[in-house]
Parts: sequence; C-alpha cells; structure tokens
Amino acid sequence: MDVSGLEQARASLEEIALFGQELEATNLERKRTHKGQMTQDVVSKAYLAEMARRRLYLQRYYSDQDNLRTREVVDIRGTESHPMLHFYERLRHLKAENTSAEYTEKEDKAKFDLKRVGQHQYKAHCEQFSHEEHKGRFMDLMTAFNMFRETRMGARILAETVGGIPLTYAEYVVGLENYIQPKHDERNGEWEKYLDYLEEYLLSFMARRYGSV
Repeated sequence: MDVSGLEQARASLEEIALFGQELEATNLERKRTHKGQMTQDVVSKAYLAEMARRRLYLQRYYSDQDNLRTREVVDIRGTESHPMLHFYERLRHLKAENTSAEYTEKEDKAKFDLKRVGQHQYKAHCEQFSHEEHKGRFMDLMTAFNMFRETRMGARILAETVGGIPLTYAEYVVGLENYIQPKHDERNGEWEKYLDYLEEYLLSFMARRYGSV
C-alpha cells in the first residue's frame, strides 16, 4: 500500500525528533577509551545523516514544486465548496432526529446548573450520577459502593484511611475482592443486604454482557 505524502511528512517529523533524542542520549558523556569514542562518533554521524535525509524530504515536500502536495490535499478535501459540508449535513440530520418530546424530556432532566448549586453540590452530583450505557458495556457499582460504606466493614475501612481521605469509588472498584471478608462482628443484616445486592448485580451484568450465566 502506498504511503501518502502527508503520512510520510508526519512520520519524518516524528523520526527527526526521535533521532534527536537518541543523538542527545548517545553524547551525554565522552567514552573513556579510543575505541569507544570512535564507536560513539560513528553512531552520532549515522543519526545526523538520517535526520538530514528526512529534513531534505520535508523541504522538497513542502516546497511542492511538482504540485503533488496540492493535489493530495484536494483529493482529501474533495471537490465540494466546503470540505466539512457532509459533516454538517449529517450533524443537522442527527439533531433533527433528537427533537422528539421524549428526548427533550430526558435532556432537560440531565441538565445541571453549576452556578446555581455550587461546586460542592456539583461534586456530589457527579458522584451520585452513574449509569450504564449500551447495556453491559460499563459496570456501575455506585449503589454497591454506597451500601458498602454503610456497613460496619465499610465504616472501619473509612476510619482506618490514612490522612483522613475517605475511600473513593475508584479504589473500591479496583480493590473489590478485598472487601468481601469482614470480621465476625461485622456480619450483620446490612452486610447480608450488601452481599445480596452485589451478587444480584454482578450476575445481571454478566448476563447482559455475555449472555445467561
């Protein structure tokens, strides 16, 4: 497959930067032996030669004496009067599809006025607002997280947190397997409700994601 001039130019710029880094690393210190210094000089000259070759290509490409770059840009842009015409048409079509009463109602409910509620309420809103998109693609354990924090084990872990920083949702999800073996006196009704919900949710998620389990 032929590589376009634009792709080659981008690759040349990246390679020049890479060779420059390698050249700098090679010459951080002088070699102690004559043989080592000769090897260092040969490697440095090779990097410089490769950088010069790519700079020469870029000079020829951007001078565009043969109009190859101009023709390539025209081919990419197309012959329309505006290169983004089709994009705008598609965008207008999508907006027209989303003007139904049902969509408008959902959109209104999703709006959140940051100036009205303030930063602290905005943060709380972001934590409470969790949902699953495209059934099964994303796991939402926010409800389980809130239930866990109300259990005795959750209260103990929050109390043991170093620096007074409470357990975050991300830390809970990453360390989920560490939070299923409470102490004997922590096994109560709240804990059983938490485990029942967690099991039910994980099974339903697996069923949506991979089929019946």
